[in-house]
Amino acid sequence: MEGHRPLAVAHKKIIITGGAGFVGSHLAKYLFDNGRNLVLIDDLSTGCRSNIEPLLLADPSRCCFIMDAQTACLHNS
Repeated sequence: MEGHRPLAVAHKKIIITGGAGFVGSHLAKYLFDNGRNLVLIDDLSTGCRSNIEPLLLADPSRCCFIMDAQTACLHNS
C-alpha cells in the first residue's frame, strides 16, 4: 500500500491489560518472542501469574508485571 509505514514499536513498551489471563498471556508470549518490550497489568481475578512467569524470568528488563490492586478491590467488593 502506497504511503503505508509499519509502526515503529521495537523500542517502545506495549501495555497488555489482562496480561495474565488466557488471551493476554498468549499475546504477551507472541510479542515477547518477537522482541517486544511488555508491561502486563492484571488483577488476577481470573488470570494466573504462572501464565506469565516464564516471560518475567526470561528477561525482567523486557517484561514487567503490575498487579492492579485497585481493580481487584472493585471486583471483590
